[in-house]
Amino acid sequence: MFQLRLFWLPILFAGLLLTACDPSRRVQRYSYLYENTDDPPRPRTRPTVPIPEDDPGPLTPAGTLSASEARVVVRTALSYQGTRYKYGGMSRRGMDCSGLVCTAYSEVGRELPRASAQMAKQGKKVSRSKLQPGHLVFFSAKNGLGIDHVGLVVKVKGKHVEFVHASTSQGVRVDSLDDPYWDKRFRKAVAY
Repeated sequence: MFQLRLFWLPILFAGLLLTACDPSRRVQRYSYLYENTDDPPRPRTRPTVPIPEDDPGPLTPAGTLSASEARVVVRTALSYQGTRYKYGGMSRRGMDCSGLVCTAYSEVGRELPRASAQMAKQGKKVSRSKLQPGHLVFFSAKNGLGIDHVGLVVKVKGKHVEFVHASTSQGVRVDSLDDPYWDKRFRKAVAY
């Protein structure tokens, strides 16, 4: 009886293996890295900040950016408001936080590291009181330790600082550094 079972066991195993590997079966895969381009764009959840005109007034250059380059970087980043979040995204079909910053800076011929933690290490540190449009602000949104989120300063009025970033839940939007959520998670700022 035991020998009979051993005889049928390899045959049963081979049959299961062949059935499981049937090439005629279609498997549908789902991933946040793939998108359905037929989906309508998500509605904006809050009013957008207007894109500045060519001459919004005096603007202190950010780091080594000239004033005109800083305007282009800010205008480019703001033009993505309402774009949905997509991990690894760098287009109007989807954008992540570091992708937004890289895309904006690429408009003035600057190539930044692709990861927010690397951006934070390589930029020139700026104190919070000296922030200007074009500077980058870094946060620890998840664990409180390492840097895992980046935003681009778009407006400074006194101590009030606004930045554009790609939120995982709401896409590209503008928030205030004064907001308790972001204030608590703020880690550093840099200029490029």
